[in-house]
Amino acid sequence: MRSVRMVETPLVFARLATLFLLACAEPPDSAQSPSTRMIRPNLASPAASSPKNDPMPLMTSSSNLGIPTPIPPPQTPPKDILIYGPSLLGAPDNEATLAAAAGHNVTVADPVTWSVMTTADFAQYRAIVFGDPSCQDTPEPTLTVAEANRATWSAAVRGNMVVIGSDPVFHQLQGQANQLTTNAINFAASSAATGLYMSLSCYYFDALANTPVTVLSDFGDFRVQGQATPPLNGCPNDVTIVAPGHPVVQGIMKPGLDNWFCSIHEAFNAFPPSLGVVVRDTPTALPYVIAGSSPKARLCVNEEEDRGNGEVEDENGGDGGDFDFDECDENHEFHHRDRDRNVDFHSTKKDDVPKFDLSVLKATSTGSGLNNGLPVTYTLVVTDLGIGPGTDLYSLTLRDGSGAIVYSRTGLLRLGDVVVHR
Repeated sequence: MRSVRMVETPLVFARLATLFLLACAEPPDSAQSPSTRMIRPNLASPAASSPKNDPMPLMTSSSNLGIPTPIPPPQTPPKDILIYGPSLLGAPDNEATLAAAAGHNVTVADPVTWSVMTTADFAQYRAIVFGDPSCQDTPEPTLTVAEANRATWSAAVRGNMVVIGSDPVFHQLQGQANQLTTNAINFAASSAATGLYMSLSCYYFDALANTPVTVLSDFGDFRVQGQATPPLNGCPNDVTIVAPGHPVVQGIMKPGLDNWFCSIHEAFNAFPPSLGVVVRDTPTALPYVIAGSSPKARLCVNEEEDRGNGEVEDENGGDGGDFDFDECDENHEFHHRDRDRNVDFHSTKKDDVPKFDLSVLKATSTGSGLNNGLPVTYTLVVTDLGIGPGTDLYSLTLRDGSGAIVYSRTGLLRLGDVVVHR
């Protein structure tokens, strides 16, 4: 079955030559490269034991020409993108260089560091990235450490998710592969909670249908089949972008994903409903790029709900603003607009799960956001007293950094509905 991948062999020699040249370069001083940090690189890790997975030095420029100059105290960059080190392999570009070029601060965790991180450690990052180690053809040893502590890091992922059944770093010189990688990282990092981007590389290229993706099992039922398994044709190169407006394919056209020889290495047979199809194989309609919200994004348990959409009355029974919220969904942006009082509020973070009243159908939630671009905190209290207008009660309070109230609106609904279940 491995002969299926021989169509990619001509690109390997050019890639290895570039890796050799880069390997001769002096590794950067992490204190002088604020956009990319390496955490304790472990050259003895299983993923680094083969020539194919030799770690690539992260390149930087330096203004230090040997003249002694005062060294300013190092500044700790904000925690932004965390890359699983064993999956980082590619030249001249890889997930680290592409994320840095997109304006992200990048941290690369070696296997030892990754294995001792807690859920709280992982949750400090905007996105966790599992890169394409240039068409690695089995999950082990690359994913061994990540699979061992998958319950720990998976619990931190409550934001956007993207999973791609291909190897865009290996194909970086073809089509719009780099754009796909950059878009996927940006989308994963765009929600209020920690997101995830995972390339399945060529891990399952020869897998039978409905093979479980173990590393993602804590999120639900992910199953794939390899490019060599019917109905896929052995080297799928004809794809269809079924969600052209999705951020993961922003600026990407069909020719940019076609004819990578092979464009698809894994197609999904099953995945959680919180993710949707973005790109699929044209002949079989099997998806290979999926994206959406993490199945762990739901903050509430069982049948709990705290959501609503509509308009609230002002003190005279008129329009007191329109709103849309779902406080049980970590990724749902709560907004409230009151044009008469120049309020345009969008949430950026929820503090915790809503607090439900035990006597009535009432829920209270808090968080932070922006009102006309200025930081505020919010308290939202809603009461479900009926079927919507004239009965349900809505109350929003916004405070500035000093704690002073900058906006308050309490009233019955004019339009829409509030739903509270506990």
